[in-house]
Amino acid sequence: MAGQVLPYHKGQWLFSVVDEQQQQMDIMLLQGNRTRASDNKLLGNICINQISDVCRGVPSVRLSLSIEESGDLLVSAENLKNGLIRRMRTQIETSDSSIAKTKELVEDIRFKEFAKAGTLARKMIRSNTRTLSRAVRIDKHSANIERQMHSVMSELEQIIQAGSDLQQLQLRMNDLSQLSLQFHFAAYTNPIKAT
Repeated sequence: MAGQVLPYHKGQWLFSVVDEQQQQMDIMLLQGNRTRASDNKLLGNICINQISDVCRGVPSVRLSLSIEESGDLLVSAENLKNGLIRRMRTQIETSDSSIAKTKELVEDIRFKEFAKAGTLARKMIRSNTRTLSRAVRIDKHSANIERQMHSVMSELEQIIQAGSDLQQLQLRMNDLSQLSLQFHFAAYTNPIKAT
């Protein structure tokens, strides 16, 4: 809704239950454009009770909202089964500083970059694990490289779990790539001949 003229009214989103045994629906209202929902500001939530005996996929709650010129957000949620309406009023913050927005933007970019690099690192680990499991009768030099590869893959897993150090992740991915090349080169140049 960025750039909308105030007052603003958006009517009637329809929601259905996820599970047919569901007794209530909790609607969370968030403000922000962050990648992860948990990084956005929680404005409030509305809990709709007594929604049992409805089929999944059939609309059971109608939600509408309006924003006044003062910045107040008015939200109403109607239980379509019994007509009960829940209302909420909250204030929307519009005075985010540009410094805070810039920091959030940088955090989001770093999060996305780390997620992409982490996915690539997991693929590299799977591929190299598969390669090492298929290697039979390797020489001492290749065995040493194999130990180093296992060590680097273990470090990569730890960095991915920690989820914060992109530079270290990229360095370890480069190390694994180099070791993988060495392992393949050693296997190609020093094949063990059957007697």
